[in-house]
Amino acid sequence: MSDTPDEIRDFIIAMHHSIGHVLINGLGLGVVLQAVAKRKEVESVTVIELSKDVINLAQNHYHKMFKEKIQIINDDAFSFKTPKGKRYNYVWHDIWDSICSDNLEQMKTLHRKYGRISDAQNSWCRYQCEQR
Repeated sequence: MSDTPDEIRDFIIAMHHSIGHVLINGLGLGVVLQAVAKRKEVESVTVIELSKDVINLAQNHYHKMFKEKIQIINDDAFSFKTPKGKRYNYVWHDIWDSICSDNLEQMKTLHRKYGRISDAQNSWCRYQCEQR
């Protein structure tokens, strides 16, 4: 969880593919949330974050910036129940602390779970993990 130039470069995929209704698994510092929510092509952003402490640190700041455009939910990406009939144009998964091929199984699980309710999705550093 950082806002270094390398970390931000990793999020370019999410920024450029986000349109319509977006779901982000993992809040972190909110770098992806901020970049995505600023886009005029994005109507709404739902963030699923497991840590209540992380939410408490960032929620007020982002709600002031983006008002009703964002919703931050304290839940687990693996067990979150999408509202019936809800579909996302793009889903971004960023719940890992490090870049590691050990994350690939969780990425596959999330992609299967959210594939039914999204037009497109990706995971933080998935390509790099697949190359290791």
